Amino acid sequence: MPLVLSTALTLLVGLTVSGWYSYITSKQLLLDGAILTLKESMERQSNRIQYSIDSIVKDARLIAQLDEVQGLIHTLAGEADSENDVNRWQYEVEHTFGTILKTKDYLQIRVISVESGKEVVRVDRNESVIVTVEEEALQFKGGKQYFIEGKKLKGLNVYISPITLNREYGVIQKPWIPTQRFVVPIYRSSDDEKHFFGLVVINVDAKKLISQLDESDIFKMAMVNASGGILSHTDDSLEWGFEFGLNNGFDVQHPKVWGDALAGNESLHFDDIHDALHIIKRIFIGENKSSFIGVIMEVEYKNIQQKANSLRNSIIIISIFIVLIGVIFSAVIILTLTRPLGILKKQVSKALEDDSEISISGSREINELVNAFVILLTKVRDRHDDVVTYNKKIEVMNNTLSDRVRMVTQDLSQSVGDEKLVSNLLARALEDTGQVEYLKSTIFYLFDNVFWLSKCRQSFVFLRDDLKGKFDILMVMDEVASRISMPKEIPLSNEWMQAMLTEDCAYYDMQIPCLLEDKDAIFGGYIIPILQSDRIIGFVCILLDEEVEGDGKSIQLLDRVGHVLGVGVSRRINEKQMLLAKDAAERANAAKNEFLSIMSHEIRTPMNSIIGFTKRVLNNGDNLTDRQEGALTMVSDSADSLLEIINDILDYSKMEAGKLGLEEYPFLLLDMLRSQMLAFSDRANEKGVVLRLEIGMLDVETIRADKLRMTQVLGNFLSNAIKFTEKGEVVLSVKSDGDNTLIFSVKDSGVGIRQGKIKEIFEPFTQGESFETRKHGGTGLGLAVCHKLAQLMGGKVWVESEEGKGSIFYFSVDLNVSGEDTSK
Repeated sequence: MPLVLSTALTLLVGLTVSGWYSYITSKQLLLDGAILTLKESMERQSNRIQYSIDSIVKDARLIAQLDEVQGLIHTLAGEADSENDVNRWQYEVEHTFGTILKTKDYLQIRVISVESGKEVVRVDRNESVIVTVEEEALQFKGGKQYFIEGKKLKGLNVYISPITLNREYGVIQKPWIPTQRFVVPIYRSSDDEKHFFGLVVINVDAKKLISQLDESDIFKMAMVNASGGILSHTDDSLEWGFEFGLNNGFDVQHPKVWGDALAGNESLHFDDIHDALHIIKRIFIGENKSSFIGVIMEVEYKNIQQKANSLRNSIIIISIFIVLIGVIFSAVIILTLTRPLGILKKQVSKALEDDSEISISGSREINELVNAFVILLTKVRDRHDDVVTYNKKIEVMNNTLSDRVRMVTQDLSQSVGDEKLVSNLLARALEDTGQVEYLKSTIFYLFDNVFWLSKCRQSFVFLRDDLKGKFDILMVMDEVASRISMPKEIPLSNEWMQAMLTEDCAYYDMQIPCLLEDKDAIFGGYIIPILQSDRIIGFVCILLDEEVEGDGKSIQLLDRVGHVLGVGVSRRINEKQMLLAKDAAERANAAKNEFLSIMSHEIRTPMNSIIGFTKRVLNNGDNLTDRQEGALTMVSDSADSLLEIINDILDYSKMEAGKLGLEEYPFLLLDMLRSQMLAFSDRANEKGVVLRLEIGMLDVETIRADKLRMTQVLGNFLSNAIKFTEKGEVVLSVKSDGDNTLIFSVKDSGVGIRQGKIKEIFEPFTQGESFETRKHGGTGLGLAVCHKLAQLMGGKVWVESEEGKGSIFYFSVDLNVSGEDTSK
């Protein structure tokens, strides 16, 4: 009996230890497997949400760069020729926004002025109806948080607002519409810089984002904002409490879990209070890491442990049963010796090999032992069958999950590939290549990267010629190998062409008129319109025997390709027109300069004769009457003025043509200034104006420069100063300003210049006030010539003036100082 008890005790301890170890190991494996499955489910769901947000961000940036939006911005900025231009561009933007709302299923697209804070354009989608909001119904949004955040954006960065219930005029709309706003800045481009005009705001129905959460019998899903406010929950009473001031968010219900999640700890959190497991994934929206959408998966811990508990109970039952059998078996061995045990051993071994029955006749104990082994063997077989069946189910589930993952991955890969293809095509559209080269490279790139286009039999590209009312063929993919062709030109009046012009997106046509070995034939294929502001300026024809896909994916891809082609073709057409206009302007300017130069020379020759003979008569005119002398004096003065004007025109035309040079030589600076004072002293005395010369701090006495051009500039300044000064004084001064720089100035106490005219007086053919011009005369070319001469001499001219108080004209020049001091 002691031997039986010791054997039973040993067996009990061994089974207990092994059973407990098996339970602990199996429990951990089951727990790890369940958690891994939950994490994979969470990752798939968060990836779907992130992909949806990224798609909307791309749409927002694309809308901000649309030609229609740019056209509207320029017209609103005051660049429109008429009110009709504003209305036309506004209609184009509204039509484009409406088309996007139909295809993208957004709630609303708006353009908001950053200056006024008011909506400029707003298009809504009410279920399936597209509604354009009238101007009087447009709202002020300058105080909204998304408007304030949008004004801080740089470049094409996108601000994504938290998800809230939509409000109209400050009141929550019923039924509730969860709304998320995507804001991107838009700029008005000019020649030199970009000007921040406003914001494009896309309102998205967040219910579609929330509906992407999947639940099961094992776990529950919830969505929260960055403050812990609940957006979606299995308990509807907890949703949107933060919108009504209720303090029932996830941060209140599970403060420890929420704190760990915000601290950036592991995504797996155990809640001891609620005996639950939480998996939290933060989806960041924008550059600010404090703004995110929280996706929460909640699993009751008892659901995870259910299988482990079942396994534990089975192990306990089997262990107890084995201990009992062991005790009986030990007693039989000891009491009946070893013979029945040997027979039993042989029969058990045989039964394990060929599933034969165990049959031993003997004592009651032996028979019971045999029966126990039979039962045990049956249970082991059943257990083995259960394990095999369970493994098969697991394998089927893994295969199914693998197939689903492969399908999702394939769809994502195709979507990413399409986006990359369109991006590369857009980059080609912006390259500096000719029209034909661009279209050829684009079409061949499309064929190389879209596998189903390998079945293409032939392709053609046509561009529109409005002057001749036809479409001309521009490119054929394979003119030699293929026997299929199309007419070189197709009139706009052609019946097939008329039908094609009604389409605004890519489509598959079964009735494309072609030529097969110069005979009329009909083929099927894709037609891709090339649009410029919703107007067809060309199209691509790709011949395929049948439509590739029935779900419309090929049409969507080709339609996007058509829009990119529209950008590239329109850009090159516009560049060509700009180059032609620039060339015409340059030719006209050259002809003008040549005309001015020739006419100035032709007029100056007889004018010199008139001036010379008039002065000779005046100098030798002792017998002239006062009336004759006055008339000849007027003729001489007028001829001098006219000659001065002709010289200004000739100098300016030479400057424009780049043919006016400088003749530099050394001369005494003060001698040149005194000669100017002497030349204008009589004119100043006649008007009673004091003419003075002031010499400042000079570092040089002899300079090397173009004396003629310097006296021309100073003479113009002095002449104007005396001309526009009725009383007071005119002061000519000079001073040194650093190495090799002289600054001349002519100060007068005359009428002065109005501030609005100061920036214009150095422009050609621009004068001061009209009254003063009529009184004193002039063409407005003199100061423009001075401005050009100063630039040639490495300096500049500028003016300081106050109306009614006089003016100061400045002239600076950079020069080389002569080595010899001739003044001594």
